[in-house]
Amino acid sequence: MKNEARPRFSRDELVLLAILFGSVVAVGTGVQMGSALIPALSRLMRVPVSTVTLLTSVWAFTGILSPLLGPPSDRHGHGAFMLIGLGIFALGNLMCAAAPSFSALLIFQFLVGLGYAVHSFSSLALVGDVFTYEVRARAMGMVRIAVSVAALAGVPVAAAIADRVTARGSYSAVGGLSLVVLVAALALLPRLSRPAKAAQTEAQAAPWRAVAEIARQRSAMAGLLAILGWATIPTGVFIYLAAWLERAFRFTETRIGLAFSIVGVGALIGNALTAAWADRLGKKRAAVLGLLVLSVTAVLLPHTPTAAGALVGLVVFTAALEFSFASFSTLMTELVPDRRGTLMSLVSLVNGIGTGLVPLMMRSVWENRGYAGVTLALGGVGLGVTMVVGLFVAERRTAAPVSPPGERAGIGQAI
Repeated sequence: MKNEARPRFSRDELVLLAILFGSVVAVGTGVQMGSALIPALSRLMRVPVSTVTLLTSVWAFTGILSPLLGPPSDRHGHGAFMLIGLGIFALGNLMCAAAPSFSALLIFQFLVGLGYAVHSFSSLALVGDVFTYEVRARAMGMVRIAVSVAALAGVPVAAAIADRVTARGSYSAVGGLSLVVLVAALALLPRLSRPAKAAQTEAQAAPWRAVAEIARQRSAMAGLLAILGWATIPTGVFIYLAAWLERAFRFTETRIGLAFSIVGVGALIGNALTAAWADRLGKKRAAVLGLLVLSVTAVLLPHTPTAAGALVGLVVFTAALEFSFASFSTLMTELVPDRRGTLMSLVSLVNGIGTGLVPLMMRSVWENRGYAGVTLALGGVGLGVTMVVGLFVAERRTAAPVSPPGERAGIGQAI
């Protein structure tokens, strides 16, 4: 009987999952390789490591524009905005490959960040549109497995390209991969599409009215606060990881790339656990459990005496990260269903702010206290976030039974 409550995905849903999977691989590779390429970019552009980390702040802060794009995505379709974001991301990476100076690279990171922000919130909203809440964490976990593929395959390849050519080659490869996925998506999506339903009157509201409506939702605001703190944890751990591995264990760029690929094993484990258990355990409980493990592992990571121990710690850290993120993202998609795109755009906004603040706030900590000081501070943030999620975010329960696959697939309306 329990198996009957977990129906198979329809053919259209599987095709959509494949499209989302490919786009997340491309975008995930581009985002994750940034940390792995920091030492290489430092040498290529002849600037300090602490200066190169400012690239993260530039693309992350472009998430500020997300609230302007969320309401239009609710009106015109989250699938269309997902493809637009992927196209902008591809263009930004190709321009970074041709950047003549570090200043130009900083400017081109704006396009990378804009593409990432648009793709991020619209793809999350698209999953919320198509898959019912009872099975949504399973779908989210399957899509997020693409992050593991990016870490296991994409980042090592990008790092090897940087080692043998330069970091410019890595940007070119990511831009080209993004374009390939975009072309494939444009070829496949029209086959799934049907005329979209007429937009509701409420969806035509100005962006700020939509944001103001969400601001009145206590759980939504608590969730956004949690995402703000949440974003600082993986950013702080990974942005200095390559430099720490290089200093502590004398890792080369290629070995750093392999280390990031091992991190992908943790992401694979975390997303597999999400797909298998988060719906049954409950999205909120899964998020809290993952956050606790995440915070403790972050604090302990720099104190591992061997490279092997550090890699094991990274696997555990990333498994907890993905398990908690996928579970909590699924929970967030159901807090304000009528404003799903707007809320997810605000998630991108606060995620970008949290990510962008880390290089600015942790720069002096890194220089004076090292990696141990950075992760200790982030572990404390993680415990605070855990309390916010546990106490102030209410998981929405749906009493409606799970519909058959054919009735669930509102892909035409979503795209």
